[in-house]
Amino acid sequence: MAVVFRSGDMCHRVTIQVPVITTGEIGGEVKTWQTVATVPASITPTSGRERLAAAAIQSEVSHTIMIRWKAIFADPKLVATMRILYGTRIFNIHDSQNVDEGNRIILLSASEGLNHG
Repeated sequence: MAVVFRSGDMCHRVTIQVPVITTGEIGGEVKTWQTVATVPASITPTSGRERLAAAAIQSEVSHTIMIRWKAIFADPKLVATMRILYGTRIFNIHDSQNVDEGNRIILLSASEGLNHG
């Protein structure tokens, strides 16, 4: 896949977080988020949909987010557990692609709208 990379396209600053599971005060598991990087990114909407769940309409918008490669993105399974924050918006990452396996650009398939991470 040929991706044209222009650094000016990455005009958004996003925060990337990983889940951290700890034991709560009464012994149950508590999920929190830890920031691992703040990086420039390009955010492009790709599709949207609505669905009926629990008698309420929920909408979900899919995005492609392009960021520069970092070593923390080497394992696609780990990346799929991460989330991205952009302002008050939360994007759940579903998939990552190391473009041309060149360790330069990572394309993330992400969605927002159905939950809060």
